[in-house]
Amino acid sequence: MRRLAVLGVLVLLACTVGAMYSAKHFVLEWLCHFRLQYIAFGLLLLLPLLLTRAWIWSLLVFALIAANLLPCLSWSFSPRPKVADHAPKLRVLLANLYSGNADATRLRRLVIDERPDLLALLEVTPSWRERLTFLERRYPHRLIHSQQGNFGIAIYSRLPLEDARAIRFYAGDPVSLAATVVTAKLRVQLLVVHPVPPINAKMAFARDRLLAHAAAHLNKRFADPRLLLGDLNATMWSPALDVFGAIGMENARRGIGLLPTWPVTQPLLQLPLDHAYHDRRLRIAALWRGPDIGSDHFPLLIDVARAALR
Repeated sequence: MRRLAVLGVLVLLACTVGAMYSAKHFVLEWLCHFRLQYIAFGLLLLLPLLLTRAWIWSLLVFALIAANLLPCLSWSFSPRPKVADHAPKLRVLLANLYSGNADATRLRRLVIDERPDLLALLEVTPSWRERLTFLERRYPHRLIHSQQGNFGIAIYSRLPLEDARAIRFYAGDPVSLAATVVTAKLRVQLLVVHPVPPINAKMAFARDRLLAHAAAHLNKRFADPRLLLGDLNATMWSPALDVFGAIGMENARRGIGLLPTWPVTQPLLQLPLDHAYHDRRLRIAALWRGPDIGSDHFPLLIDVARAALR
């Protein structure tokens, strides 16, 4: 039992150290996503090590748990600006529908219950577009790029959309959607993206390229507050997402928590892959994970408000 536990400690050590060098190679980047899993694995290892009085190995495990716990706790306990109760808010629903999901009833129920002002939907196939007709009456402003596979995308909005357009940043990349959302007191530059998953070197490069293009696109638009939504196929610990911090955008989870969104059916393996990024002219009044809608991703709901003018 002790030998197996020691072997587990060495695996945990290799993964934790490898995650520190996640910017060096796409395989090392995979390691940075599983902070929660490393913590759970470390706690499991402690029992046999403590029972066999392997004190040095136990101390090492405590150190490795701490090394993975601190980056997680910072997301829950970081201070975040408060939002005035009377501040006008924009409620957004971000949902990866899953192209293989044929049931729209749970999505319909979520929309009825939460009444979002805007929906950013991913994996919108032609079949899903037909299932989404129930949205058309309440959400007359929309931009839809449906396609077979996993990279159809759509915006449905109760509010007017200006300059709404589909963008393909680079030949072969999935289409992204851009628009200006117009309310009585707030205009928001919106970009919705869904890069490919980084399952090999070529796809990791393509994901990073799309994210870099998205950041460059948002960085050109300073007049109105900016909001990015998407399944980014990366967790907040990935160096691929640093491009948004570099242009002054913040992850909406900051000060709220991790809220893992994928995969729905594997609680022990869940990762926070779906994100909202905003600039400092916006505040997050609330962010929470929605219920299972039959997808492999949980949806996110975000209440966005404008920062108080000084």
